[in-house]
Amino acid sequence: MKNIVLLLGLFSCFISEAQTINKPVLCGKADELRESLEKIGERVVWVSPSPVEKSMYFFYGNRDTGAWSLVQVVQGIGCLVAYGEAKVKDEL
Repeated sequence: MKNIVLLLGLFSCFISEAQTINKPVLCGKADELRESLEKIGERVVWVSPSPVEKSMYFFYGNRDTGAWSLVQVVQGIGCLVAYGEAKVKDEL
């Protein structure tokens, strides 16, 4: 936790003006969202708790297609926070 606070403090030194944005996310029953992601071939790559938000984050990925999804779960509700497709280094 100390490292996160330090990192956020360091990060804020390099940003002239932090902004908060409203971003729509797709939410539903966590089990149904998990099943949908597994149907398209994504599997859990890592899981991380967020004690501050009292939630869990799940990063799903498909190594064959490069597709990935970030899901936040709070009290049985899963929200698709972000998704995309990995690019190879030369395409960046």
